[in-house]
Amino acid sequence: MLIYAALGGAGLLLLLLMLIAGGIGDHDVPVHEASFDHGDLDGHGGPSPYGIRVIASFLMFFGVGGMIGQYARWEHPASSALGLGLGLIGATVVYRFARLLHSQEATSELSFGGLLSRSAQVTIAIPENGVGEVSLMVGAEQTAQLARSVDGSAIPSGGEVVITAVRGSQLVVTRKPNQEGAIQ
Repeated sequence: MLIYAALGGAGLLLLLLMLIAGGIGDHDVPVHEASFDHGDLDGHGGPSPYGIRVIASFLMFFGVGGMIGQYARWEHPASSALGLGLGLIGATVVYRFARLLHSQEATSELSFGGLLSRSAQVTIAIPENGVGEVSLMVGAEQTAQLARSVDGSAIPSGGEVVITAVRGSQLVVTRKPNQEGAIQ
């Protein structure tokens, strides 16, 4: 029973240490050779089934299952099988819960590709061959971005523009035509 208690205690201690220290559990064990699809397991932006939290949970549940089997006076193979079963179930629950939490996270990342052909308003005048600032709505949020004119001409503050391209972190804009087709 001592080995099961030690394994369960080690898993519990590791989980408590991660809870107290905070960021320790955010790093996963890189095991690219275990992947059949040859994807990047530690770069996909979500929890890994080989993460420290999942492994620590498996150890803790394995130890608890083994102790329960020993308390019921089962032989070691049966106790280990119970521990293995509880460990797999516990680790799966922790992993799925981590995936659920990760899927609920929102991103504040702005996709520049979706801004093409959208209208914006110049908030800081764009000087001739220079950079100014435009403001536009993205979803329910107002955002301000650096911008330059497509032909290098000056565009005054308050002018309406259309986004024609993205170069790095700057938008390339042109003056928005009015109803009659004339440039404003």
